[in-house]
Amino acid sequence: MNAGLLDVAVGPSSMAPPRRNPALDGLRGLAVLLVILSHTVDPNFEPMGAIGVTIFFVLSGYLITTLLLEERGATGRIDRRRFYSRRAWRLLPALAILLSAEVAWRLAAGVTLSPVAIAASYGTNIAMAMGVDVSTLGHTWSLSLEEQFYLLWPLALPFVMRRNPVATIVFAAAVSGLARVAISVLAPWPVSFFSPATRADAILVGCALAVALRQEPRPSRLGLFAGLAATLLTLSCLTVGVPAAIALIAPASLATALLIARLTATSGGVFGTVLGWSPLRYTGRISYGLYLWHPLMLSMAHVHRFPVVVFTLVSTFAVASISWHAVEHPILRLRLHQGRRMARTVPATAGGP
Repeated sequence: MNAGLLDVAVGPSSMAPPRRNPALDGLRGLAVLLVILSHTVDPNFEPMGAIGVTIFFVLSGYLITTLLLEERGATGRIDRRRFYSRRAWRLLPALAILLSAEVAWRLAAGVTLSPVAIAASYGTNIAMAMGVDVSTLGHTWSLSLEEQFYLLWPLALPFVMRRNPVATIVFAAAVSGLARVAISVLAPWPVSFFSPATRADAILVGCALAVALRQEPRPSRLGLFAGLAATLLTLSCLTVGVPAAIALIAPASLATALLIARLTATSGGVFGTVLGWSPLRYTGRISYGLYLWHPLMLSMAHVHRFPVVVFTLVSTFAVASISWHAVEHPILRLRLHQGRRMARTVPATAGGP
């Protein structure tokens, strides 16, 4: 997820949580369905999985940056310790349950536990870029990339905001996209597909969109952002011989950013209506669990020779729903309650970056 994989409705404790946009939940639901179907239906569907993960990355960059900017605007600072605590409470409980199931399965099968250790340390993307086999936990590469983003972005954002932040972020995204294409031509594809430096562009596009909307939510500013992003990012699609899953990342990033801008500008329209469909919104709500569990369910389907698509979808939705209602949502409600209680008892402090 990917935060794109995660729910970021819990805002800073010093302020009310931001209003949910139902269409963004639906967009998250669409993204996770693309990923699951790309793994279960047909290998030729793999580029759609890359698009799904890209949507998650853009959403993650947009939502996290929006929360950080709102906190900075309300209190004059970014409380990094509280930010890291919120991310840990949102991500770790569900991941810990999955990794526990993986440990039990691997012990019973007599296979190595090293992929579990790699996933638990959020190093899957780096390991896969180096050619390490992580088996059924390969999908945690995107979680690792986002966790690395969560670690660094709150530290970098105050400095980025000092001068021309939109242009700075988009330029960094373009460098990342171009590096991906160059490396994909010169080295084995996993190096360019999983490396943090070559997959940061989608997250950065979401960050740039959040800054652009926050600074001046007018069509002129969005037009400038779209034009600059289109000019720089689509350069990464012009190299002949780049695999489709790699070539589609840059245009998918731009398209997702423009769609998010549209959805935040108006609650209606065709996109808002389709993405606001209740089943799709619910799929978006439980998308973190869906993403976490679907490879293990797919593996079980193959081992026991169950109907792959039906078993994977039904079992994954069942487990993800239980995870959401029994673990993830109760923790979110508890954290939100604690945040509101702190807001009533502790005055917001000014100053800081």
